[in-house]
Amino acid sequence: MSVAQRDLLTIKIEEAVKKGTECPLCWLLEKSEVRLLETFFSECIMDSWYRGKIIRSRGFCRYHFYRLLDYALNRYEKLGLALVLENLVEARFKDLKELYLASRDLLQLKSKRSLNFLINRESRDGKKAITRFLLRVRSTIEDGVQLCAVCDSMKESDKINVDTLAQMLTTNTSFLKSFEEGKGLCLPHLLKLFESLKSSSKMGLLSLAEKLISLEVKNFSRLDSELKELIRKYDYRFHDEPWKSEIDVVERTVLKLIGAYQFGSIYEKESLEI
Repeated sequence: MSVAQRDLLTIKIEEAVKKGTECPLCWLLEKSEVRLLETFFSECIMDSWYRGKIIRSRGFCRYHFYRLLDYALNRYEKLGLALVLENLVEARFKDLKELYLASRDLLQLKSKRSLNFLINRESRDGKKAITRFLLRVRSTIEDGVQLCAVCDSMKESDKINVDTLAQMLTTNTSFLKSFEEGKGLCLPHLLKLFESLKSSSKMGLLSLAEKLISLEVKNFSRLDSELKELIRKYDYRFHDEPWKSEIDVVERTVLKLIGAYQFGSIYEKESLEI
């Protein structure tokens, strides 16, 4: 990684921390997702290599398929999505035709005796043949579920961001100080950060761990207070009191506990309204 690339990454991290969200790494993930969705329609559709990658993976995960559909409907990009869907339908047609031929081969055995042997519950070979076919159906239909191109790109981006944050926390004391004044991370990203910090010296890691966990304790205490305040204001005796920071504490607490939902923020939509 070049110095320029590293500088750009540190600037991104610093910007995310200044946003004051419950997890700056989740905030960066949302930005990455928005950028990937926009790039898909502006560039990737016409990129033969990228389209080939999508076809080989048979599309996207359920979440990102619907994100792309919503984007297409709201941004008049139905044609672009239709071009990709055409390729995917053709690929799935081929998959299903192969399954049909395989199922027909199982039924069109040379003799009735062979068919009876195949479907006999007491036949070990028959069971294996049917089990293999059913496994083939499952693998064919589910093929690509774990190969979503958007998810893969976001996971790669997320790892880079986590590693960059780890490097900044261990080498930049002024940044560490400003980070300690923030809201910390969601629990999943805290765990990823500690995984990235494994290579640090033991004493340095323990010292940093104490600071990071102390920061989490402070912010979980803050969330607890906000939740209590929200609950209090639902009491009819206090319903006239104005809402303050606790108004969106439920959404922020969920994000703090489990991180961004499917790499999509559940409470912050700045540049992509869907």
